[in-house]
Amino acid sequence: MGYTHYWEVKDQAVWAQIWPRLISDANQVIGHANVELRQDEYHRDHATIEEGIKLNGTCDHEPFVLLPAGPGSMGFAFCKTARKPYDLVVATVLMRAKMLAGNGFRVNSDGEFDSDLDTWVAAKKLYMQLWPSEQVPTEDIFGDA
Repeated sequence: MGYTHYWEVKDQAVWAQIWPRLISDANQVIGHANVELRQDEYHRDHATIEEGIKLNGTCDHEPFVLLPAGPGSMGFAFCKTARKPYDLVVATVLMRAKMLAGNGFRVNSDGEFDSDLDTWVAAKKLYMQLWPSEQVPTEDIFGDA
């Protein structure tokens, strides 16, 4: 089965509103995570407003894809990262999406939000480095809350 993160865009209007900021912020995550990403015709080392966030680690596991508002962005999606290094980027971008979109975006994970054994603790640390003046998620962001 593998270690997996799950998400769902629940509100297209909210998603369209936060999308430009999420793209900018995702590029900050990519730039600061110190994780090498695969680059080819399907995966990028940066996010774009038009194409979305499409990345994979150099270890070549499952790609992580978030798309702009539209038919392709709605519905349930997932990415099996198997806790490989790019998992830090995936978890931090998902956390940022949840923080920006609120109830318009749902996140879940096979990991535990407050476990030192999971990437989520490292993702929270990176989040605090990138956005120190913002409220850092201290409670579980999984689910609809």
